[in-house]
Parts: sequence; structure tokens; C-alpha cells
Amino acid sequence: MSSSKHKFNENLIKLSQSNVLDEAKKEWLFIYDEKRKKQDVLCVCQHKVKNANYMYNIKTKHTIIVGSTCHKKFNLGYKKIHKYLSKIFKYHLEKGEYKIIDNLIVYSQSIQRELKKKLKNEINNNYNINKLNELLDDITFLINNYEIKYLSVIYNLCLNKIKKLKLDELKERKNREEIERKNREEKERKNREEIERKNREEKERKNREEIERKNREEKERKNREEIERLKEENICTCNSKYKYICKNCRNKQYMSLWKKNGYIFGVK
Repeated sequence: MSSSKHKFNENLIKLSQSNVLDEAKKEWLFIYDEKRKKQDVLCVCQHKVKNANYMYNIKTKHTIIVGSTCHKKFNLGYKKIHKYLSKIFKYHLEKGEYKIIDNLIVYSQSIQRELKKKLKNEINNNYNINKLNELLDDITFLINNYEIKYLSVIYNLCLNKIKKLKLDELKERKNREEIERKNREEKERKNREEIERKNREEKERKNREEIERKNREEKERKNREEIERLKEENICTCNSKYKYICKNCRNKQYMSLWKKNGYIFGVK
């Protein structure tokens, strides 16, 4: 029976692209680690382990579990896997699926479906251009660094969503500007109408005052003319609307009242 060391080397190479062990180790990325309650998962070396470290191969898209001892056999320079892959892996692992090495192929295929589904949902449910740009950068990173070429469709979906949102945003901005322009014009129109109304009212007021002034002057003129006529004809007007005191009424009881008003001897 092969030793654990040989099983580790044999299985790792079997699940890797390179047949050289040191090169094969470089293909694997750390997903996340999990400390389980008991030894109930298999390391790639076929030993049951409690401290499970999940690893992802960027070449073959396979996933393995390694214990603490086998984990140290990898180069220390590996990078932690991207957050979206990590979330999807963790989702399946927490459900208890694909924990045995025999299921790695099925697991990898499921990972592809879940990754595309998750990213697609995030794109469809997101309407923030900044966040979508960040997501687009993440997808680009996955394509370029993890060689996940099947995400090209998701990349185009995200890019088209950003373009559509920008067009919608531009259209909305233009609509807002048009509404603001119309509101501004309406406000200016109302201001002009208000100014015109006030000017018209002021003009009408002045016209009324001018007419009243002329009517008053005309009335006063006619009164003066009538008084002069009555004086010439020596007609008593003491009880009339004209404030002229004839000679006969000059010394009567109303004399004191007419004095107060400045009418003495028929002269104002």
C-alpha cells in the first residue's frame, strides 16, 4: 500500500495539469480553511482530517481538501482565491456536498454553474454603476488570472448592463434638465406676467388718479364759474351748494360759521 506521502503526490498530480509535482503545486490556490468538530473529511492523501483546507486548481478547475500536514507541502507563495469563488465553494461545502475526492469532477462542473449564476444574479439585481464597474473588474480578474474563460459571457452581460445604465442615466439627466428648463421658463413667464400685471395696475391707478384730478379741477372750475355768474346776477345762494354769501344774508345767524370757513362778504 502506498504511503500517505506517495498518495498525496499521486493524487495531486492526477488532479493537476502538470506531471511535475513542484509545478503542479503552483496550480493550486487556497480557498478557505475550516476546523471541523471531528475527522470526517478526506485529505487528498486519503487520510481523514479535522482541519480542512480547501484548495482550487486554476488549470483543471478541480477542488481538493488537505489537512494541516499536507497543507504545509504547498509553496507559501500561493494566493488566496477570489471572494466570489470562495463564497460559492463555501456555500456547497456548508451544505455537505462534494466532500469526497471522487466527486471532484461533478463539483467543478457545479462550481461553473454556480459561479455564472451568482455573478449573473448580482448583475441583474444591481443598478449601481460604480458597483457594477467593481464587479466587472472582478470578472476580468477571474478571467485573466484564474483562466476562467467561460465567464466571458458574464463579462459581456455586465458590460452591456453598465452601458445601458449609462444611457438610461444620460436620458434621465437630459429629462431632468428639460424639466428644470421648463420649470425655469415657467417661473420666468410667471414673473414677467406678475411684473406686467403690477405695471398695468400701476398705470391704471395713475390713469384713475389723473381722471379724478381732472374731474375735480373741472368741477371746481364749473363751481367758480357758477358762483361768478350768481354774483353778477345778485342771486342769493346761501342755501345752495355754492358757498357764496349774498349781501342780504351777510349778517344773519350763519355769519359766524362762514367766518370760520373763510367766507366773508362774499369773498373767500
